[in-house]
Parts: sequence; C-alpha cells; structure tokens
Amino acid sequence: MTTNANVWRQEWPAHRVRLIDITARHLVDEQARASHGELPSWNELTPQHQSNFSDTVAAVFVAQARAFAELEAEFEANEDPHTDE
Repeated sequence: MTTNANVWRQEWPAHRVRLIDITARHLVDEQARASHGELPSWNELTPQHQSNFSDTVAAVFVAQARAFAELEAEFEANEDPHTDE
C-alpha cells in the first residue's frame, strides 16, 4: 500500500477512497468547530488542501494497518500452542 501523490486513489477500492475523503472532511470540519472558526472548514479549503488532508488520512490508515499487523504477529508469537483455543 502506498500513499504517494494520490497513487492510493488508483490502487485502493472506490469505497475505501470514499471513506478516506469523508474521514478527512469530518476531521477538518471538527477542527474548524473546535477552533471556533480560526481554522477553515472543508468547504473553505482549496482542492489542493483537501487532497493533502486526504493524503494524510490515507497515510494514517496505512500506518494503522501496519501497526495492527505488528500487534497480530506479536499476539500469535506469544500464544500458548498447548491451549485449546
């Protein structure tokens, strides 16, 4: 999985791309609300800034997937092979 220069938009399924964009929009709008308008809302951002936020969210999704895989590997390495589970 890559996140460089919007390559993820072509590589990932459409529903995942949509999830990234919606997540980015909600994040930006929440920051705008929390800052009482000091930070711009999603609709106030240029398309380039919107794309940058989506790229950041995509990078977080990739990092989270890698972290989850690492935790799963640690869990599996520490499982007791003598249990019935």
